[in-house]
Parts: sequence; structure tokens; C-alpha cells
Amino acid sequence: MKYSNIFNSVDFLFSEALRGRGFSCHQAFAYAYDEMELLREGENKFEVLATLTALFVLAKKNGVDFPSSDDFANDVLAELSRVYERYSSDLSGFELSLEEKNRLNSDMKIVAEEFLV
Repeated sequence: MKYSNIFNSVDFLFSEALRGRGFSCHQAFAYAYDEMELLREGENKFEVLATLTALFVLAKKNGVDFPSSDDFANDVLAELSRVYERYSSDLSGFELSLEEKNRLNSDMKIVAEEFLV
């Protein structure tokens, strides 16, 4: 699976929640997060990394904040931190085109700078 496919799936879910269901941006994030559970909690390291990256890029784009007083926010940020710590240092193990690798790297940088500082 390509990063662009995963990103587009998350984007569709996020948009569907916002526009189709009338959810707030926070609810849309939680909806997309839950709907992507199979990839997010799967065995494929690339799919786990790509799914969380896409979720948090779209969270930033849609103005989702993660207050420290919110248990869900703390849990998803801890999950993001663990996944990035384990899998983000070397993307060479993933079979990605140069374009896909560059896009994933760029998005991971955005996510790390926004949510893991």
C-alpha cells in the first residue's frame, strides 16, 4: 500500500465526518482514528507509521488541538510518540518510490514539529 492511498483514506474519513456527519474537528479526528484502527494497530510497520502520520497532518490542517487535560489526547499523542520513536528513523526498509518517501518524510517532519516538541 502507498502512503498516498492511506492519506487519501484518512482524508476521506475526516471530510466525511466534518461535512457529511456535521462533526467538530475533534470528533472528526476521533472518528477517522477509530475507523483506521485495523491499519493503525496492525503488524505492518509502514501502515502504522503512515496512518498516524496522515491522521496528525489532517489534525493540524483542521485545527485539532490536544489539550493535556484530555485523556484521549494524551493517549493518541503517546501512541504517536511511541510509533515515531520505533519506526521513523529509517524509511529505507519500506518499499516506497522516491516521491512517496519524500512526501512521507515531509509529513512526518510537520507532525513531529507540531505534536512531538
